[in-house]
Amino acid sequence: MKKTSPFKKYLELAAIVGVIYILIKYISGGAESFWIEAWFMLEILVITMITRTVSAKYGLFIYTQGLVIGAGFTLLVGSLVNLVGFEVSGGFFGAVFMPIIEEVAKFLPVLIAAYLTIKRNKTIFNISDFLLLSVMSGAGFSMLEKYFWEGINFSFTYGPHLGDTYFFSDALGVNMSGETVGYIGHAAATGFAGMGLGLGFYLKKRFTAAKTWWWIVPLATFGWVTFEHIIYNFRHDVSAIWFKGMTLTPWLFILLLVITLIIEGQALLKLFKKFPSIKKQTLSSVKNTAADLKKGEFSLTKICAPLRKLRLANLAAWKIKWHEQKTN
Repeated sequence: MKKTSPFKKYLELAAIVGVIYILIKYISGGAESFWIEAWFMLEILVITMITRTVSAKYGLFIYTQGLVIGAGFTLLVGSLVNLVGFEVSGGFFGAVFMPIIEEVAKFLPVLIAAYLTIKRNKTIFNISDFLLLSVMSGAGFSMLEKYFWEGINFSFTYGPHLGDTYFFSDALGVNMSGETVGYIGHAAATGFAGMGLGLGFYLKKRFTAAKTWWWIVPLATFGWVTFEHIIYNFRHDVSAIWFKGMTLTPWLFILLLVITLIIEGQALLKLFKKFPSIKKQTLSSVKNTAADLKKGEFSLTKICAPLRKLRLANLAAWKIKWHEQKTN
């Protein structure tokens, strides 16, 4: 029987401790901010379920790192800025410097995880993985930030929605002089930048012509949400905002999400076509789990079995696509 590595045990323990901490800290003190983040995390977990290679457990670990590394780094920088005599809650540092620091800090756990994965496995996360892990890290950061909010109000939530249920639950905005100013939210902003990084890596590896310009994609996505964050922080000093206060961002996120699912969905279908046995095993696992649930035989192990099969299939599909001959 294969022994669980100390590193894996640490991941599991960190995830459990982080989740318990959040549940106690935020639900007991007011559940609204917790559920705003939890809803978006759940949406991305479900949407990437068929295409990602990392588990929900690993996602929860990165979520805790968003709390520890992301929020911790931001608090450290903010404290140093205050220490040297500047004010982080207003002026240049509050409106420009700190938004940049926050966007970088939220992304640090994802970059560290990606580096370790490259070093150990000689491969990189697929685009869905980058999306999930970035959203988880951003949500962890956002939950801790909201704990310190006092007297902050927003006029509206925006973006695609069904009735009162919004896809981007943390896309909040304010009305000013007839103009709207919005920010898609920490989790979604980091997820958008994460998709940009994943797509950039994919283009660099897949197409020879992209080797010189692939970095523009992650730079553009990161720069976009950072600029939106800066504009949002300036909301009390700005009377007219172009692009309606950047409220276009949710639709750009959806566009990148569709591209991501198409790329990785095609890779999975190609794998199934090339290796029918993998397709048969995966579908068989899904059917067996569905049959067990229909009989009332519910267990977490049964539910996770087909998801694990899917993750392994996606990993194989991604490795094949990653190492395919480059084309111009």
